[in-house]
Amino acid sequence: MGRRYGEDAEDREELDDGERLSWREIDHLRDHPEERDQLGAERKGKKGRAATGTTSMRAQLSQAFDGGDIVTKLEERRSKKGPPPDPDANEPPTRAAMIRKIRAATESRLRHEALDAMLAIGERLPDDTSLLASLVDHPREDLVRQILLHLEELLGRQPLKHKASFVMRLETLKLTAEQSATFDVADRLLDRLR
Repeated sequence: MGRRYGEDAEDREELDDGERLSWREIDHLRDHPEERDQLGAERKGKKGRAATGTTSMRAQLSQAFDGGDIVTKLEERRSKKGPPPDPDANEPPTRAAMIRKIRAATESRLRHEALDAMLAIGERLPDDTSLLASLVDHPREDLVRQILLHLEELLGRQPLKHKASFVMRLETLKLTAEQSATFDVADRLLDRLR
């Protein structure tokens, strides 16, 4: 083949028998696409025999995934093992974890259950006005009154976000309160927020 220029270059094409194309040969193939296609066909013929095994494996995998066999087997294995272990199962939850659980709850019922669980172990109400404002719709009126009293304390130190919606909640609470003490606290908070 003659002397090749740029023997030390790493990015030249390598032939199947280990030889590399020279830069001159690469330039020639760029100028003569028909020869490049012929060289490519020869190279594919040699590699094609080895690639058929890979192609059939890919087809088998694709068929297994499309048929759902693999997914079914994974689900069976997962159900045998059971749910993953809860790392906090042995340790009592911390106050911060319980407050995160209240915040993360997407439904009022779940938020109220998380608050009840927190108070049941002797924790005090959270010191967050926005979180407390979201808990005012709790079904136990005595707890609602405690929340309102705690909010009244905190409003001097913390601003209340979403003030307009909370004012509407307080007005509703004044209408539905069964105990006069709850009515009085809601009324005081309304006067303070207006």
